[in-house]
Amino acid sequence: MKKTTIVFILFALIIMVSTISLTTSGTTSPATPELPNIDEYVTELPTSNIGPGTPAIVFPGDTFTVVFKQEYAPSQLSMGYIFTVKVENDRITTYNYTVTINKIDDTHYNITIPTDATGGLYDLVLYGSNKYVIPRSVWIITSIGDILNIVHVSDLHFGTGYPDETIGRYKRFSGMMLAQLLSPDLVIDTGDEADTQATTQYREARAYRYAFLYSLPVLLNPGNHDYPNENFIKYYGTGTWYRLIGNKILIIALNTREFGTPDWSQLKWTQTLLDKYKNIPIKIIQFHHPVFYWQGELHLYYNSTIFYQDPHKVSNSPVSYYWGGNLTALRYFLKLCEDYNVSIVFAGHIHRDQFVKYVSTRTNTTTYFITTTTLAHGTGTYNGLNYIRINLENFSLEFPYKSPWFAGFENISRNRVYNSLPNTRPDLVSP
Repeated sequence: MKKTTIVFILFALIIMVSTISLTTSGTTSPATPELPNIDEYVTELPTSNIGPGTPAIVFPGDTFTVVFKQEYAPSQLSMGYIFTVKVENDRITTYNYTVTINKIDDTHYNITIPTDATGGLYDLVLYGSNKYVIPRSVWIITSIGDILNIVHVSDLHFGTGYPDETIGRYKRFSGMMLAQLLSPDLVIDTGDEADTQATTQYREARAYRYAFLYSLPVLLNPGNHDYPNENFIKYYGTGTWYRLIGNKILIIALNTREFGTPDWSQLKWTQTLLDKYKNIPIKIIQFHHPVFYWQGELHLYYNSTIFYQDPHKVSNSPVSYYWGGNLTALRYFLKLCEDYNVSIVFAGHIHRDQFVKYVSTRTNTTTYFITTTTLAHGTGTYNGLNYIRINLENFSLEFPYKSPWFAGFENISRNRVYNSLPNTRPDLVSP
């Protein structure tokens, strides 16, 4: 029996039990115990640098640092382990490994993974004066092939939906099931996780990820609906981070806040990282607000005249209104992309697809800007995700699964792009 079949059988059983509970509640039979709420076991994240949206990415035998939030700082950790559950050969198997812990200070601890650990996504459990559970926070990779498969989602907006919250839940569920079926190596999520920064929304988001994206590493940055970020940090940790996948891939996440651009400290930090890891061949940056509001190819460079013009006043400007509010930051960021040959920039926010192939006429480098529509909060005709296959040897992009209306990086109207795989009924998606 395939893993996906087991998942759907389990889901069907849950629905069946829920139905039985509803149909018997009005009789004189003994009450059926209620199923727990999906978010009942979600707790605040005790760490700031790793978590379900920022897993440590390591090989067997590697060491990484865990940073505790000050309010959770243990005086000492005595032991710890990682565990995960997999479906293999028609059996459910639990993998559990003891980790080695070395204290740096009260909030910083080095964690070493055993050399015989099997690849996969793990929960980390640490013991000291309290038990600390950091779910889906350690991604162990055993090798890096020539291909990396990514699912890109954005704007899940937990707590709302179109036309109502129930429909939003259906779309989030169907989108996550579609992501599981596509079986990517990782999921990139470019923010607006919650709709109004409510605690209940982040608890539901965490529960959905654990239930429906259990095996998939998720790399998450916040959006403007997650701002201010107090509750985002409580449940996901930091909004700015970077990860290395071996010696082939650098991923940097930035926070464009409610203003639409990263602040200067983030841009300088990005430059420092790009310079430090300039020999890493594939460089990916993710954030919420797209640099461009455009579709197709652009052959320009950071100091082109159009990048000095306010897009609110120039109708043919390719620049988004958000980055158009700080054109100096825009030019600085584009120069970074050119100077360090940034491969891909992922974004969301606009609840529509737009793909831009940006070719620098100064450095002859190409950066692909991929903006993906909302997974769950658009109109009834336009919700989805993107599946991108990256060749790590020659850096090329492929879209092996695509809708009939897929335009890729063609020069067409920026308001008529339907690149995403839909997670709503196909008869409602046709443009």
